[in-house]
Amino acid sequence: MSLYYFNVHDGQDFVDDQGTDFPDLAAARSSAVVLAADLLKETASTFWDGEEWSMDVSDGDGLILFTLKFTGQMAPARG
Repeated sequence: MSLYYFNVHDGQDFVDDQGTDFPDLAAARSSAVVLAADLLKETASTFWDGEEWSMDVSDGDGLILFTLKFTGQMAPARG
C-alpha cells in the first residue's frame, strides 16, 4: 500500500495533508475520478463562476503523478 495525496485547486488550494492508502496507481486513479465527480456535483451551481478546477495526485515524496482538469466554457452566442 502507498499513500496518495489528492490536492484540489479551484481558485483556492486545498492541500491533502493526510493522504489515502491504495494498493497501486490504478486504484488511486479510479478513486480520483470518483472524488472529482463528487466534488463537482457538490459545487455544480457555482462551477461556472470560478476558475479552472484541477486535482493533482501526488506520492509521499510530493511528486505529482497525474492531474485531472475541468473547465467550463460558454459558447459564443449566435445571432
